[in-house]
Amino acid sequence: MSLLDTGALAALLLAVPLIALHFRRRRPPRRAVGSLLAWRDLPTVGGAAARRIGRPPLPLLLLLQLLALALLVFALAHPVGTESATTSSRVYVVDESIWMGAHVTGGTRVDAARMDLLERLAEVPADEAVRIVGAGAAPTVLYEGDAAGAGGAVGRLRAGPGAANL
Repeated sequence: MSLLDTGALAALLLAVPLIALHFRRRRPPRRAVGSLLAWRDLPTVGGAAARRIGRPPLPLLLLLQLLALALLVFALAHPVGTESATTSSRVYVVDESIWMGAHVTGGTRVDAARMDLLERLAEVPADEAVRIVGAGAAPTVLYEGDAAGAGGAVGRLRAGPGAANL
């Protein structure tokens, strides 16, 4: 697997301010009280202990936001599997509807489609992947494999009953 857009991975730097927002010290809200006499005997909190970074108040929220950021950046980097990046495939869809049985000069329309498909297959490298789909009343995959062996499937093209359905 490879990432086509490695510049998108720089967006992972957005995790730094996200983490900083979660770890920042929040001031407690001010509240009006009747008397401070009850708080007089409490130890004072101040100095280095008050400025120390502690746990974030919502660690699960931080983890979910980091996960969402990582997934977004990964999607923006256009991940590509090595198999799909190197192989190509050609798909030929041939109409097998009732109208392909109509006679034209020199045969039927299906015969003309067969000849045209054989000419196109002759131009394709023998080791390239090819698929031939017959679009009849029920679409079917007639052939899937190398272009060298596709000639036999071309002979199975027939005009069928009904309209084409792909």
